Amino acid sequence: MKKTHTSLFLLAATIFCSFKLSTGNSQEITPTKGQTIAQTSYKIPSQCAMCHSETKKMVGPSFTEIAKKYDLNKAANVEYLKDKITNGSKGTWGKGAMPKQKMDEKALNEFIGYLKTLRAK
Repeated sequence: MKKTHTSLFLLAATIFCSFKLSTGNSQEITPTKGQTIAQTSYKIPSQCAMCHSETKKMVGPSFTEIAKKYDLNKAANVEYLKDKITNGSKGTWGKGAMPKQKMDEKALNEFIGYLKTLRAK
C-alpha cells in the first residue's frame, strides 16, 4: 500500500512539474552572502516546493544542501546544475528521480542567484 502511495505521489509530482515555470519575479537577484529567502524578493516556484524546501530534506534535498554541495562561483558547476534542472536527474541525491523542468534562462539564473544566497548557511 505504501509503495502505491509513493508511486502516485511521484506521478503527481512529475505531472505537476512538467508545467511551464514562472517565478513571478521580474527583478534580478543580487545575492548577499548569508542572505535568506526572506531577505530576497525571490519566490520558490510551486513545482519545486513540492519536493524541496529551503532548509529541510523532503523528497529531494534542501536548497541549502544543494548550495553547499556545489561552488556556484564556478561556471562549470552552474552549467551542471542548469543541465540537471532542465533535463532531469536520477541518482544524484539517492534513489529518487527529478523530472525535467521547463525553465527559461532568466528563471534558471534567478534560481542560481537564490542558491548562492544559501551557500553561507
